[in-house]
Amino acid sequence: MTEILILPDREARPSIAPVHDNGVALIHGLGRSTGSMLLLGRRLARAGFLVWRIGYPSRRMNVADAAERIAAALAPLASRLGRLHLVGHSFGGVIARRIASAGLIPVGRVVQIGAPNRGSRTAARLIRLLPLGWCLGPAASELSEPRPPIPRRRGVAAIAGFGQRHLPGVLLGASGSGDGLVSVRSAWAGAEARGAVDCGHTLLPLSRRVAEMTAEFLARGRLGPTSRGGACPRPS
Repeated sequence: MTEILILPDREARPSIAPVHDNGVALIHGLGRSTGSMLLLGRRLARAGFLVWRIGYPSRRMNVADAAERIAAALAPLASRLGRLHLVGHSFGGVIARRIASAGLIPVGRVVQIGAPNRGSRTAARLIRLLPLGWCLGPAASELSEPRPPIPRRRGVAAIAGFGQRHLPGVLLGASGSGDGLVSVRSAWAGAEARGAVDCGHTLLPLSRRVAEMTAEFLARGRLGPTSRGGACPRPS
């Protein structure tokens, strides 16, 4: 059985107005660890949420397998709380949406951060140029392949990064707006609420603006009056 880690964020929470259904599970991206979501988790905890960071062997799992196993591990927690919000970065965002769409556990709201909902051309180029397939596992090819449009889903927010100066997009000559790995169009696909920050793909979970937008959507179902961290180009 593949091990799934559930780490509670024990950051002290301030005395603020209570947030309804405020349990949040954070799911990291491909090849990352729970540490990559630590800062985001602490910021959400300070905003009044109960936060758990989920660790899983991302290099050994595809989307369907990861969604089913993570959902099974979260089921007792979701049952105890009534429902659980999900926040995922990159591969984790795709997993979060899959769990919610399949109804695997009671899910509140979902925030996808730099998720390649319609694939990633830059990732596909990287896989062709470098021996990353064997290193990153089955999800690498699955996430890089172009996928058809997905229906818009209520309760899902997507936060994209943009700025062509970010690597590896510059080195690979990526076209269109995006975070250097995932395009804005791919990240926004199928979301009810959409926002963007001027930030590269890897650094998105570390962005204070991303944390603020995430907290706003989880608490109120909107990204706020200003959902862009700068002048975001049109997605292409």
